[in-house]
Amino acid sequence: MLLHTLPVASAQAPISPPDYTLICDPTNTQIEVDPNTPKPPEGSVECTVQNQESYAIELSIETELELVETQHVNSIEIQGNSEETFEVSLKAEDEMLMMNLLLELETKVTKTGGFDYSDDESLNYRFLVNILQYGEFSIEAHQSNEDVELIDGEELQLSYTITNTGNGMDIILFNSRSYATPVCDETKRQEINDGGTLCELSTPVSDDCDEELVAKDADDPKANVHVNWMLDVDESFTRTLSFAGNIENTSCWPTDSNGDYNLVFTQQTRVISDSQRGYFSSSQGFTGNNNWTTIETNIDVTMNNGRGIINSVVPGFEAILTLIAMCVAFVRRPVEQYSQTK
Repeated sequence: MLLHTLPVASAQAPISPPDYTLICDPTNTQIEVDPNTPKPPEGSVECTVQNQESYAIELSIETELELVETQHVNSIEIQGNSEETFEVSLKAEDEMLMMNLLLELETKVTKTGGFDYSDDESLNYRFLVNILQYGEFSIEAHQSNEDVELIDGEELQLSYTITNTGNGMDIILFNSRSYATPVCDETKRQEINDGGTLCELSTPVSDDCDEELVAKDADDPKANVHVNWMLDVDESFTRTLSFAGNIENTSCWPTDSNGDYNLVFTQQTRVISDSQRGYFSSSQGFTGNNNWTTIETNIDVTMNNGRGIINSVVPGFEAILTLIAMCVAFVRRPVEQYSQTK
């Protein structure tokens, strides 16, 4: 009997790695961490695996990302000539500092056709996760926000400390403005829905008079009071404004019971951060929230119109004072001449 021996291959021919593609959509990787909004500080990445082989494959999934928590399945099976999707959830924390983080995602084939498979080759995907900036600040007033009276050139100082409490470097805009406080004009009334009437608010002075308190920098009177400050997180600046009640033209102001000119001003100190209001678009205006934080102070200014209290109470008292002054001048002049000739 003849025995035929079949040749046995001494080594197995190399098998190429399974052919598949990994495509991820990083659209939702910008995370808002503003604690003042109801939106949670979360994002996600959706990935699609396309299996080009005729047999099923199974992949392991691993991610690496600092400071932000990731959640996803650890493995996924894709049938031959088909595709499957999986999601990587991202969970940050409110008030995180603004930053860019690198998310690394890696997949490896662990099974082919239901059998274990080991290969050092992997597919990697890298993209940025953006922790978005939010604008926030605090204002500390160094005086009580009560009504103030200024009489005949008295001065007033209002001082504020503004701190950047947002999560990134920001520009803080600070300005001041004042206007004559509108008063109720009883001669102009408007009907309201319930059948009653409401008086119309109007400015108590004409445009011919000064109706604005001029604010100055208390430390540098020539400096512009409208300033923009670049502040890092938790950095502060202090601004002190000075106001003087010596208004030049008050001739058309209302008069009080003493006959002096009197006008109440509304002074507004306004603050906003650059990141809060966004950028300016000619078609949409500011893209963010352009609502300034405003602190109002009522300032009651009284200017003596030359009559004074006594003049308004005693008619003719001004003429008596003039006569007395003339008599004093007449008595002093001979005495001065006598002193010079002596």
